[in-house]
Amino acid sequence: MGRRMDKLAYLQRLARRWGGALVVLGEARYSDLKDLLDAPFIMGHCLDWEKRTLYVRRPDLRMHAVIHELGHLFATNVHPNNKRCDELT
Repeated sequence: MGRRMDKLAYLQRLARRWGGALVVLGEARYSDLKDLLDAPFIMGHCLDWEKRTLYVRRPDLRMHAVIHELGHLFATNVHPNNKRCDELT
Protein backbone atom coordinates (compact mmCIF):
# COMPACT_ATOMS: atom_id res chain seq x y z
CA MET A 1 0.00 0.00 0.00
CA GLY A 2 2.83 2.43 0.83
CA ARG A 3 4.55 2.18 -2.56
CA ARG A 4 1.25 2.79 -4.35
CA MET A 5 0.69 5.95 -2.32
CA ASP A 6 4.26 7.08 -3.04
CA LYS A 7 3.58 6.65 -6.76
CA LEU A 8 0.30 8.51 -6.42
CA ALA A 9 1.99 11.41 -4.62
CA TYR A 10 4.63 11.52 -7.36
CA LEU A 11 1.96 11.65 -10.10
CA GLN A 12 0.13 14.40 -8.18
CA ARG A 13 3.32 16.46 -8.06
CA LEU A 14 3.88 15.96 -11.79
CA ALA A 15 0.33 17.04 -12.59
CA ARG A 16 0.80 20.22 -10.51
CA ARG A 17 4.15 20.94 -12.18
CA TRP A 18 2.49 20.58 -15.59
CA GLY A 19 -0.24 23.06 -14.66
CA GLY A 20 -3.06 20.75 -13.62
CA ALA A 21 -4.05 18.40 -10.84
CA LEU A 22 -4.71 14.78 -9.92
CA VAL A 23 -7.47 14.64 -7.32
CA VAL A 24 -8.52 11.46 -5.50
CA LEU A 25 -12.03 11.63 -4.04
CA GLY A 26 -14.24 9.45 -1.91
CA GLU A 27 -17.47 8.05 -3.33
CA ALA A 28 -19.73 10.89 -2.19
CA ARG A 29 -17.55 13.75 -3.49
CA TYR A 30 -16.89 11.92 -6.77
CA SER A 31 -20.64 11.46 -7.29
CA ASP A 32 -21.08 15.25 -7.00
CA LEU A 33 -18.93 15.88 -10.11
CA LYS A 34 -20.93 16.98 -13.15
CA ASP A 35 -20.28 17.64 -16.85
CA LEU A 36 -16.84 16.06 -17.01
CA LEU A 37 -15.37 13.56 -19.48
CA ASP A 38 -15.71 10.01 -18.16
CA ALA A 39 -12.91 7.61 -19.01
CA PRO A 40 -14.68 5.15 -21.32
CA PHE A 41 -12.80 1.98 -20.39
CA ILE A 42 -12.45 2.25 -16.61
CA MET A 43 -14.93 3.33 -13.98
CA GLY A 44 -14.22 6.10 -11.51
CA HIS A 45 -11.92 8.28 -13.61
CA CYS A 46 -12.98 11.55 -15.25
CA LEU A 47 -11.28 14.59 -16.79
CA ASP A 48 -11.84 18.31 -16.53
CA TRP A 49 -10.09 19.22 -19.79
CA GLU A 50 -10.17 23.00 -19.28
CA LYS A 51 -8.63 22.76 -15.80
CA ARG A 52 -6.30 19.93 -16.82
CA THR A 53 -7.53 17.94 -13.82
CA LEU A 54 -8.04 14.20 -13.44
CA TYR A 55 -10.51 13.10 -10.78
CA VAL A 56 -10.31 9.53 -9.51
CA ARG A 57 -12.78 7.77 -7.23
CA ARG A 58 -10.72 6.18 -4.43
CA PRO A 59 -11.99 2.59 -4.69
CA ASP A 60 -11.32 2.61 -8.45
CA LEU A 61 -7.77 3.96 -8.25
CA ARG A 62 -5.62 2.08 -10.78
CA MET A 63 -2.14 3.43 -11.52
CA HIS A 64 -2.13 2.29 -15.16
CA ALA A 65 -5.42 4.12 -15.77
CA VAL A 66 -4.20 7.25 -13.97
CA ILE A 67 -1.08 7.38 -16.14
CA HIS A 68 -3.13 6.81 -19.30
CA GLU A 69 -5.60 9.58 -18.45
CA LEU A 70 -2.81 11.99 -17.46
CA GLY A 71 -1.47 11.41 -20.96
CA HIS A 72 -4.75 12.73 -22.38
CA LEU A 73 -4.39 15.86 -20.27
CA PHE A 74 -0.71 16.66 -20.68
CA ALA A 75 0.86 14.79 -23.61
CA THR A 76 -1.26 16.43 -26.29
CA ASN A 77 -3.30 19.54 -26.93
CA VAL A 78 -5.98 17.50 -28.73
CA HIS A 79 -9.20 17.16 -26.75
CA PRO A 80 -9.94 13.46 -25.98
CA ASN A 81 -13.29 13.66 -27.81
CA ASN A 82 -11.59 14.89 -31.00
CA LYS A 83 -11.34 12.08 -33.56
CA ARG A 84 -7.67 13.05 -34.14
CA CYS A 85 -6.94 11.89 -30.59
CA ASP A 86 -6.88 8.27 -31.79
CA GLU A 87 -4.07 9.14 -34.20
CA LEU A 88 -1.94 10.36 -31.32
CA THR A 89 -2.38 7.47 -28.89
